[in-house]
Amino acid sequence: MNKLNRAVFIPLLAVLIFGGCEKTVNQTETIAPPVEVYGRILTNNGYPEGTGAIYLTIYNILGIAEVTVNDRQAETGPDSYHLSFPALDAGDTIRLSVRAVNALGDSVFGYYETVAPQRPEIYGAVDDTITINSPDSLTIHWSEVEEANKYAVHLHLYYSWTVGDYDLESYSVYIDTVVAENYLTIPRETLFPDPPVFEKIDYCSGYVVVVALCGETEPGDSSSFSGDMVGYIEVEVESPECYLKIAGASPIKLWGITSYRRGQHQF
Repeated sequence: MNKLNRAVFIPLLAVLIFGGCEKTVNQTETIAPPVEVYGRILTNNGYPEGTGAIYLTIYNILGIAEVTVNDRQAETGPDSYHLSFPALDAGDTIRLSVRAVNALGDSVFGYYETVAPQRPEIYGAVDDTITINSPDSLTIHWSEVEEANKYAVHLHLYYSWTVGDYDLESYSVYIDTVVAENYLTIPRETLFPDPPVFEKIDYCSGYVVVVALCGETEPGDSSSFSGDMVGYIEVEVESPECYLKIAGASPIKLWGITSYRRGQHQF
């Protein structure tokens, strides 16, 4: 009777041991790291006017992904993807799709869809130009964009004046900053560190552009992608360009071009 009991017990113990080992193998199945998509969509550039673009970087894939924006295929590089297109109007749909092969060799697909936001408009400009009438602080104010989380402001001002009979002095200020409000005040000390010079300024040039930053712009934001990927896309829309002019000064004239426009001359 005891021998029979031992004979039955040993096979049952073996089944339990080997059965448990089989479950452990299934639980350690390899999982591919998620495909991650990071990028920017510029729906309407101020310079050059009437253009848009997309820039993407994709991680954890094998080979090159297939990226399309509104059914147009993006140009590819080793790790980046780019596509230029005609500017989008407010309310136009943006459809971004990505087909790729993940780190384990499996085909994956992800997509993102949104609409182009309204462009911000800079207040106080006459004929696209803001005239600075005194050596004081300057406040740039623009219309709010409902979808915007924050705004990037790009400003450049250059001016020159004559000292004595022949000597030329000049001053430049560049501002690239991000604000949460729909205005930016630039102190007098930044624009005109030597206020008496204001009355002597002969030539000037400058511009200001505001970019509304929408979408996933902050650390910790949720993925905006659907499908087999995670993605974080910032949507940017740029204001029409405004030019800066100092009252009484003439625009810079270089290479036969008279303009306050950025991109058309260098300092």
